Order: sequence, then structure tokens, then C-alpha cells
Amino acid sequence: MTTILPKTPSKLIRLALADLRACEADSWYAVDMYMWHYPSKSKKHPKICSVCLAGAVMAKSLDADIGEALEPEQCEGNEYQLRALDYFRCASENNLMILACHLLVARPIEWGIEIPLYSEDPKGFHQTLGALADAFEASGQ
Repeated sequence: MTTILPKTPSKLIRLALADLRACEADSWYAVDMYMWHYPSKSKKHPKICSVCLAGAVMAKSLDADIGEALEPEQCEGNEYQLRALDYFRCASENNLMILACHLLVARPIEWGIEIPLYSEDPKGFHQTLGALADAFEASGQ
């Protein structure tokens, strides 16, 4: 049976943050917000898989094989949720408006805070993305 990810933004973000924490703690994964789910081609580190926020969900919640290169379109029934996570990780007013029009969000929320780059501030990334989930939840999403 195929796992279908939540379509409620607050639930989806919280699931992704939990999966990201699991990947951060797992020596088989390296977090790189510019890779979906991409196994290493290095002979030195053949079992390392690079993942972004959505890639962490592919790895943990969707049980992707660590040696498989994946993008959202290869995760049937979850393409929109995984694309939405990419918008959320770099949330800006413009991205949330695009998301409202095309993916999951029923109505845009007011959001005047930029999500810090994960590579520069992982803790701030987690905290601010959690605050975005809170803002969606407060708006009923």
C-alpha cells in the first residue's frame, strides 16, 4: 500500500521536520537542501544519500531505498506535497502565494519572515519552519 502524505500544510511541515531530524541523526544521510533524494556516486562513501526537506520525507516516511535517486514526480500521490515542502523550506510571501494558487494551501497566510538557509543556521531553519507550521495551523490549515 502506498503512503499518502498529509495535505494539510501544518501537518506536512511537522512530519517533514521530524523526518529531517531523523535523517540528521542517521549516518547514512547527508542534508543538502539542493538535492531531493540523491545517492552518492563516490566509491569512498557509497552508502551516503543526500536529502533536502522533501528528500528526508522520501527517505523516512515514504521508505525510499537509500540507493535510489528520486524526485517528487516519482512518488505517486505525493508529488504536490513534496513540491510544497520545497516551497515551504524557502518560504517567502511570493512562494506562499504561488503555493496557494497551485498546490495545497486553500488561502495564503500573512508571512513576513524568511526561512533561514539550512546550511547557515540549521537550528533557525527548524524553528522558523515550525513557526510557519504554527501559522498555518492557526489559520486552520
